[in-house]
Amino acid sequence: MRKRRRLGALLFVCLLVFSGCGQTVMDPLVQPMLIDTAEVERATVLVQRGNLTPVYEREIELSGYGETSYRVEKDLLLKLETQYEASVDQLHVEVGDRVKEGDVMLSFTSEVLEDRLSDSEKTLRHAKLDIEHYRKLEEIDPLSDYRNEIGDLEDDSTLAKLYAEDVERIYAELNVISQGDGVVSFVDPSVLDGFLKVGTPMIKVITDDGYYTCDLSVRTDQNAGQDQVDFSPGQHFVAKSMFADFEVETIEKPGAVSGNSVGDDNIVYFKLVGVDENAIKEKKLTIYKQLKEMKDVLYINRAALIQPSEIVIYGRNGTDPNVDNRYYVYKMQDDGSFRVQEVTPGDLCGDYIVIKDGLEEGDVISIPVGDAEQETAADESAGGRSSGGGHDHDEMEVPNFRVFTVSSVPKGD
Repeated sequence: MRKRRRLGALLFVCLLVFSGCGQTVMDPLVQPMLIDTAEVERATVLVQRGNLTPVYEREIELSGYGETSYRVEKDLLLKLETQYEASVDQLHVEVGDRVKEGDVMLSFTSEVLEDRLSDSEKTLRHAKLDIEHYRKLEEIDPLSDYRNEIGDLEDDSTLAKLYAEDVERIYAELNVISQGDGVVSFVDPSVLDGFLKVGTPMIKVITDDGYYTCDLSVRTDQNAGQDQVDFSPGQHFVAKSMFADFEVETIEKPGAVSGNSVGDDNIVYFKLVGVDENAIKEKKLTIYKQLKEMKDVLYINRAALIQPSEIVIYGRNGTDPNVDNRYYVYKMQDDGSFRVQEVTPGDLCGDYIVIKDGLEEGDVISIPVGDAEQETAADESAGGRSSGGGHDHDEMEVPNFRVFTVSSVPKGD
C-alpha cells in the first residue's frame, strides 16, 4: 500500500511539472556564438531613459591616398658596402617637405665610383688639351697631319664620357629618389647617422588629392540622423582623429557644376580648414554634427555594444552576413548570470547611444571597467548628471566579472 501511495504521489508531481512546462513560454535561441573580447574586465550599469542630443558621426577618408616606403634591401646593402664601398652622403629631406618625382631624398658617396669619375674627368681634360694642341700645330704647319692622334684622343674622350655616365647611372640606382609627388611623412633618425637597417623603411612619402570624401549611400543604424545634416557647399564640421581635432568644410565636387557638393554617386567632398595644403594629412577622420534633442529615449553607454566583427558562429568559415548587421550587449539575467542580448541601436549621443529595441529601462548591462570608471568620473564632475541624457546614473554595486563563451543566446529578455 505504501509503495502504491509513493508511486501515486510521484505521478501527481510529474503531472504538475509537465502541465507547468506546457504553460511556460520559452525564448527561442539563436545559434551558439563565441564572443571574444580578450578577457576584459567589465562593470555593470543600468539602462536609462531620458532626453539626449544626438550627434551625427561618420568617417571620411582622404581621396587618392597613397604611401610609398623607401627601403634598403639586403642585396643593395651588400652592393653598397662591398662592391662600391659606399656610405650615406646627405639626407636631403625632412618630415613635412614636399617632393616631386625624381627628387633625390637620400644620396650616397662611393670611393670606388668617385675614383672612376675622377679618372674619367682627368682623361677628358687631358684629351681636350691634347686635341687643341694638335690642331694648333696643324694651323702652324698646314702640311702636318695629326688626324690619327686627334682621332685616338676623341675615342678616349668618348670612352671617358661613357664611364662618367655609368657612374651617374649607378648613383641613380643607389640613391633614394622620389617616385612621385608627395609629402615626406617619416624619416628614420638612424639614417642621419649613416646606419641602414635592411628591409626597414628609411623614408615614407604620402600622396593625396587634397580633399576627403564619404559615401552617403552606405548607411548603418549608427549613421541615423543623416537626413538632418546639410551637405551643401560651405557647411562646417568638427573632424577628429586619434591624435588631433580639425575643422572641415564641404566643397563642390571637383569638376562638377557650381553649387553641388554631392556627386551623382552620393559622394560628399570635404577640405580641411586652416591647414596648410602641404601638411601631412590623416588618412581617416571622423566628422561630427550635433542634431536636435530627442525626448524620453532609452539609452546606454556606447561601450556596452558588442560589435558584429567580434562575433563568430561556431562551425562556420568566414562571416555570417546576418550576424554582421546585428549588435549585442551583456545583460544580467534574473539569476545574476550574464547572457548576450541582441539590441537595435539608434542615434549616437556623445558617449551614449539610443536603443530602439532589445532592452528596457532598469535592465542591468555591462561595459568594460575602464569605460565605467570614465563614466563615473564624468558623472561626479557634472554633479551626478548624464552628459547626454539628463538622468542620474544609478550604478549598481555588482562585482566585476570576466567575459565567457556563450553557448546559447536568448533573443528576448
